[in-house]
Amino acid sequence: MEEDTSPSSIKEQVTETPHSLDAETPQWHKTIDAIVPAIVAIKFCTVRPFDTERVGYSNATGFVVDKNRGIVLTNRHVVRPGPVVAEGVFLNHEEVILHPIYRDPVHDFGFYRFNPKDVKFMEIAEVPLAPDEAKVGVEIRSLGNDAGEKLSILSGTLARLDRPAPEYGEDKYNDFNTFYYQSASSISGGSSGSPVINIHGRAIGMVAGGKTSAASSFFIPLQRVLRALRIIQSGNLNVPRGTLQCIFGHSPYDEVRRLGLQRDTEAKFRARDPTMNGLLIVNQVIKGGPVDGILEPGDILISMGGNPLATFLELESHLDDTIGSVTKIEIERGGNPLTLEATVGDLHAITPCTFLEMGGGILQPLSYQQAKNYRLPVGSVHVTSEGAMFGSCNIRKGSIIVSVANKAVPTLLDFENEISKFAHGQRVPVKHFSVVDRHQERVAVLYIDRSWHPMQRWVRDDEAGLWHCHPSPEPSNPEYVPKSGSASPLQGSPGAVDKALRSLVMVSFHIPYLVDGVSSDGYLGTGVIVDAEKGWVVVDKNTVPIPIGDLEINFGGTLEIPAQAFFLHPTHNFAFLKYDPKLLENSEFQQIEFSQLEIQQGFQVELVMLSRKHQPIWQTTTISKIEELFIAESKPPRFRAINEEVYHLERHSPSAGGILIDSHGKMLGLWASYLTADAKSRDTVSEIFRGLPAGLIVEVLKELQSESFNLRTLEVEWWPMNLSSARDLGLSQERIEKFKQRRQALTIRRVTGGSDAAFKLKTGDILLEIEKTAANTFKEVENIANRKEEVQLTLLRDSAEIEISVKTSELKSSGTDRVLLWAGALLQDTHHAVFQLGFVFSGVYCSRWYYGSPAHKYLLRASTWIVEVNGKATPDLNTFIAVVKEIAPNDFVRLKVVGMQDKVAVITLKKDVHYWPTYLLEKTNSRWEMIKIAEKEKS
Repeated sequence: MEEDTSPSSIKEQVTETPHSLDAETPQWHKTIDAIVPAIVAIKFCTVRPFDTERVGYSNATGFVVDKNRGIVLTNRHVVRPGPVVAEGVFLNHEEVILHPIYRDPVHDFGFYRFNPKDVKFMEIAEVPLAPDEAKVGVEIRSLGNDAGEKLSILSGTLARLDRPAPEYGEDKYNDFNTFYYQSASSISGGSSGSPVINIHGRAIGMVAGGKTSAASSFFIPLQRVLRALRIIQSGNLNVPRGTLQCIFGHSPYDEVRRLGLQRDTEAKFRARDPTMNGLLIVNQVIKGGPVDGILEPGDILISMGGNPLATFLELESHLDDTIGSVTKIEIERGGNPLTLEATVGDLHAITPCTFLEMGGGILQPLSYQQAKNYRLPVGSVHVTSEGAMFGSCNIRKGSIIVSVANKAVPTLLDFENEISKFAHGQRVPVKHFSVVDRHQERVAVLYIDRSWHPMQRWVRDDEAGLWHCHPSPEPSNPEYVPKSGSASPLQGSPGAVDKALRSLVMVSFHIPYLVDGVSSDGYLGTGVIVDAEKGWVVVDKNTVPIPIGDLEINFGGTLEIPAQAFFLHPTHNFAFLKYDPKLLENSEFQQIEFSQLEIQQGFQVELVMLSRKHQPIWQTTTISKIEELFIAESKPPRFRAINEEVYHLERHSPSAGGILIDSHGKMLGLWASYLTADAKSRDTVSEIFRGLPAGLIVEVLKELQSESFNLRTLEVEWWPMNLSSARDLGLSQERIEKFKQRRQALTIRRVTGGSDAAFKLKTGDILLEIEKTAANTFKEVENIANRKEEVQLTLLRDSAEIEISVKTSELKSSGTDRVLLWAGALLQDTHHAVFQLGFVFSGVYCSRWYYGSPAHKYLLRASTWIVEVNGKATPDLNTFIAVVKEIAPNDFVRLKVVGMQDKVAVITLKKDVHYWPTYLLEKTNSRWEMIKIAEKEKS
């Protein structure tokens, strides 16, 4: 199999040193000089995944074939079958907007169009197409981009005109039903779409790919390209293309003879064209196509419509001229001649020109390409990208949707009509199968998203060179009201375990937008009912890390109830959720009781957990140690639990979390999941479980229940230091005597940026007293600081004792409640985890960016701040929105950005409001709302 040298795999390519123009003969020199003004460097963004193509930004080459109409020829994998945004750059660095107007349904060529009037400082040239001048042995030159950077000229000689079309992989775009040319020269990234010219300056082929290991380049013939160009030049973008939905191969006579070719038939073909060395055979018949059940693999094609056929060109010419007609097909099968009939189909009719965007995913009719790859009928509902909604129920990319709510959906329109009947939050059974496991249908329960992402159908418009979106129908009842039901707790061993299980529930959380540094869009963990009357549940923050998303609480594995997160602790690893207790009928579930026991090392406890499959797990174990928790800083920054002393267990089984209980079934701690970064690679994270003391949860719970919440925080991350090290830093013997019980002192590891502590305290300060009380544990400090607006600290700094008064901050629920989707980036005000690292930049924080967006193309990256837009300061999200609203669509914007290492850069970014409109996601009155921001009309 050939190695892919299409733009989607540039990293796999090798770059050959460009051929020196100075070494050319005078004739070649003259020819190249005339051709260079027609070469166009193409920069393109694939803005949505579609068919075989992924989203992303790439470089390629094209060349002008009609300078008056502004028509540029390049590869199909550059024009793309789906939505694309492209610019062309000429040799003098003039840039023009390119609009896709045609891509062949099968072969690797397509056309862009630009406005010739936009090129003001050079004379545009055009390259004539001369497909009949391609001969073995002809000396050639290929002019294109060298890895997207500069013009390169590669030389070679045509070695073959009958090479099989290259194979780039089963799930990728592959050309078929055509020969390719081959030469002994290597191409580089960005060379796709380069013209292959002869010494007369005429194009005889076009670069399509290459085999890097053998330094071979593959060129597409131009016979069908020239035909398509002439039709387009006549004003018709609908180039007739016929099909039998059948893939043919070309085999030499010796192989065809073994398939049963009769001697007299071979003699007639050899006499007809002595240069031909074989015939066409059937390789694959598409299920449900015009010749399904008529032709079979191994059939030898003799003629169509009474005309002998021995080449792909003859085959396609006949099909393109007989669309909709019944054609007579003569074949030989196993030595027996047969005459059959079939109706020639329209190739464009089975080439998708629409897709449905829903729940962050993309669905489209199964294309001819994918039908060939996976031997399925065209037109089925194909999941091109699962997004958050389909991925959360394991309907993955490459799935075929069979039915919705037990109704068959053979087409995308059927699917849209059925799925649009359901409101946000409803659960709908969906039957599907994977293209790689077609014989096993599966049923998934889909959680409908009509709030976080727009549901809309996109349709291609070649006249405009755009795809236009049309909102899908709204459900008749847009407000989903969940139904109540009864559920019983899981059963365990009688006594304490059984009692504890009556308080455990399973929490699932689906996140539509990855803000605040979260790394996944789906979480699952065990929750604990702490107030049955109010419907309150506590869960760790690795299950519910942010407030944005859809929460479900599962009771006993039999009933799911929606919930909301109403308090996420900013420094400790727990969050409180709320469900409607009226939806839980005749329930035996009860709120947990909290134990008053003080846990010590060696204490025997019962660990009661739930598995990820909602099964109860319990075991008796021992507290092996109690120590300070350290969670390494991650990249990008995300929530880190700090100032916690946690329980380690001697042994524990894999689970989704649970609780530690005493012999009476009372809760001692939350068996909580933590996400920690690898010490050597901050962008690699792993999950650990530790026991979080129940006392931390109880203190906050009581405040929330009192409805007069008044807890505060010092905004300091403490870390223990052994007393011998503290002595070396100046700690007196008198102070050491006061810390003998724990034999440690607390030192400041970090202070939260922007807090009063950040202005007054320094990392490395050693705490001696808080409010005149000696303190060397997290709990001692927190118990005092939680209740005071200002605290007096006695510190050891630079071997001297000092006293500083520090204001505390209100302990607020953490998590972002406003997010802006702009230019394909998720923007927000700086979140608490970033402030914890000490950053205090005044600007809008970029949390994430999407592939194929302007943010991707113009290098607006995550974990940076936009501090200015067109010279205007943007200290917060409100100011940023006000500034960008005044910028016209598709205009360039100048952004001043600052990175986490204080690196300042200025980038320019071109807005694209057609494919990347601006939305504000905002939480008001406990409800999230998507608000489309009106854009200024272009002047």
